[in-house]
Amino acid sequence: MEKFKEKLALLRAETEAARSRSEILKDQIQTSESGLASKHHAITSINTRLTCMQVKLDQVETELQTNSTHFNDADTKAQKAKYSITKFEQDLNDKQESHELLYQKHKDTEAQLDDLARQLDEL
Repeated sequence: MEKFKEKLALLRAETEAARSRSEILKDQIQTSESGLASKHHAITSINTRLTCMQVKLDQVETELQTNSTHFNDADTKAQKAKYSITKFEQDLNDKQESHELLYQKHKDTEAQLDDLARQLDEL
């Protein structure tokens, strides 16, 4: 019977140790679950922010595409305008040269006419 009591005491001690380990493990599981929930919340938050950033990125890319198109259109118009200005300046120079020649011919003709009128007056 003495052995039985020793065995019973030993089993009670083992049971108490197992309960103690069980409590420690339950606390560790609860801590792990709490940490897991916290990490899950953080991941959800990050995914939400990532989705928002992706939407903003898409908007910025669309805006960039639109601005690039507008820039290219404006650049093309500026090149055409520059060409037109160059052409108009050349036309202006040609007209000025033509005007100067015609003005000189006019002056020469006027001088000849004055000279002819003087000659007629002398007759």
